[in-house]
Parts: sequence; structure tokens; C-alpha cells
Amino acid sequence: MSSPFDWQAIYAHVLQMTLLDIEHYSKQIMGNFPNTYVFTKRMAEHLLVENNVKGLPIYMIRPAIIGASLEEPFPGWTDSIGLAGGLYLLAGLGLLREIPGDPNNIGDIVPVDMVVNQMLASIPYTFQHAKQSKSNLFINHCATSSVNPVVWREVMEYLSAYWKRSPYESRIANPSIRMIKSSSLYDVRL
Repeated sequence: MSSPFDWQAIYAHVLQMTLLDIEHYSKQIMGNFPNTYVFTKRMAEHLLVENNVKGLPIYMIRPAIIGASLEEPFPGWTDSIGLAGGLYLLAGLGLLREIPGDPNNIGDIVPVDMVVNQMLASIPYTFQHAKQSKSNLFINHCATSSVNPVVWREVMEYLSAYWKRSPYESRIANPSIRMIKSSSLYDVRL
């Protein structure tokens, strides 16, 4: 995992900064990373690999957006209302009607049980190949984009059908959500 960043130095430097300094210099610290979530995930991966002094096998899974379960422990299960789940909840309650974005972009949401199943299935492979190869790092991507893409427009259609079948009792309005492609138009509509 080569990188133009000296992750150890960045980490050490950020630890010495005040919260105001971190906020002020965040764009320079993150470079081309789009947000702190992606930046800190990448930093954690590099620090893990760089500090693996015992040479233990490392398995990393990089899931796309993790969504509610498909089947296990039961359909729709989630333990949080993170990014996508929070949007779906607000829209289902009738509180959120429009969001910025292109409805034709891929909405790569992978059910949490699929991510867990992929992790569990990869453990034996990781240990078997760690013995046979010179590498002890195994990276696995868990996404739908290249094989079975679903665009946001379809996600919105699925949500509408779900809300029609199973409306929230505490909703304040009939659920309806749409994406507005133009950020200028979206800003004007606020």
C-alpha cells in the first residue's frame, strides 16, 4: 500500500494540534480526499499495515455504503440510522422531500448481512493464502456497482413502493422524495 502521504507524520502532527487548528487546516491536511471519513479510513489502513511488526495476515474489507439487512437477522434490520438510513427515515416520515444529487448516479448500497457474509467467507482464504504468498495484506471490496448497479432513481422507486406498503404511523405527510440534479436549483428551492 504505497502512498504519497507520510501517515505516521500526519498522525503525530495532528495529535499535537488544537481542535481549532485541525478545523482550520483540514483541507490542507486531507489533500485530495473528499471528506474526513474517507481520509481517516485510509489513514487507519496505512497505520495498520505500517505498524504490523509481527507480519500477521491483515484482511481489509472496503464496503460501499452499508445499508439495512437483506435477510439476516431479518429483512430491513439495522442497528443505526446512519447516512442512508437516516435519509430514508426522514423521507418516510414526510420530513424530507428533496435532496441534491443526480438520480442517474449509482447508489451503491450493500446490505449489512452481505458485507458480514463476505468477511466470514474470506477468513479461510486469507489464512490459506497468507501461508502461500509473500504478502500478508488482503483487500476485498464489497460493492454492487460493477456487477449489479442500482441508480438512485431506482432506490427512490423502491422506497416509494415500501412506504406505500408499510407507511409509518407517525408520519407528518405522505412520503415522497426526489433528487434535484442542479445544485443551484436545489439551493433556490430551499
